[in-house]
Amino acid sequence: MLAVVGVFTARLWKVSEPIILRSSAKAMLRKPGGELRDDDEEKIVEDIYKEVAELNRAPSLRAYEARAHRLLRIADRSDDQRAAKLGARASTIIGDILATESRALMIIVRRRATHAVGDKKAMVAYALFIVGIAGFGVSANRLDSERTGSVNIAKACADARTAGAAKLPAICGSPSTPAASTPAAERAQAIKDLGAALGRCEATLPKGTSPDPCAPLQRAFTEAIAP
Repeated sequence: MLAVVGVFTARLWKVSEPIILRSSAKAMLRKPGGELRDDDEEKIVEDIYKEVAELNRAPSLRAYEARAHRLLRIADRSDDQRAAKLGARASTIIGDILATESRALMIIVRRRATHAVGDKKAMVAYALFIVGIAGFGVSANRLDSERTGSVNIAKACADARTAGAAKLPAICGSPSTPAASTPAAERAQAIKDLGAALGRCEATLPKGTSPDPCAPLQRAFTEAIAP
């Protein structure tokens, strides 16, 4: 799933790359990192440029742009009144060229965006993403089921042993056998229990009580700790 997200991020990043168009489609680079990527994009740009050039009775958009430059050069050598008229005509031509390039740029970007999310590679990425989601859901469900099942089996086996069942299924396994004790361990536990009992007795004994009801516990504790 993360790989698919990374693929789409890279594809959309390429769509947002800056594109600088020129007045001649033939003069643009047709490769990754260039103005155009393939021959199809070149044909789209050429068709748009050709349409505008024909409307303005020019052989090509580059020739139409050259007309504007020629008018500007003539304006530089003319008087003020004529220079203003020529400059206005040149500005109109330059505006037409920029609008044409902007239109071609918009169509190319829209085409690239459509391919980034809708071509065959994108469909494969969508399929992989769906498989990833399904795999995650199945794995999570299986892990949860196994954990819940193990807990339920352990509880059922423990209840059966507590009830004194004579025979348990193999899944319950054999009951754990307590570790063998030693005389020293039993003596230490007995001393610990006597000490705790003596402490509780003395804590609840009213002051000045006679005879002392805790005396037997005290004697037993003393004898138990004697070497």
